[in-house]
Amino acid sequence: MAIERKTEKLDFEKVWLMFQETDRKFQETKELMEKSSLETDRKFQETNRKFQETKELMAKSSLETEKKLRKLETLFTSQWG
Repeated sequence: MAIERKTEKLDFEKVWLMFQETDRKFQETKELMEKSSLETDRKFQETNRKFQETKELMAKSSLETEKKLRKLETLFTSQWG
């Protein structure tokens, strides 16, 4: 079965329109990538902020736990030690 190919003659105007369309698509793609990049940066900053908050909470919790353990150690060593 032979495949028929429709060929049309390309003139300057058709080629120019194709270039314009390609340029438009490149611009759209560029804009989408820039928006995506900004969103990724925003999410990264938010994640980093949450990580820092968690790190601070863990450090605070660790200090509080250490203080409680020292009190318990003092209680046991002073009464029964």
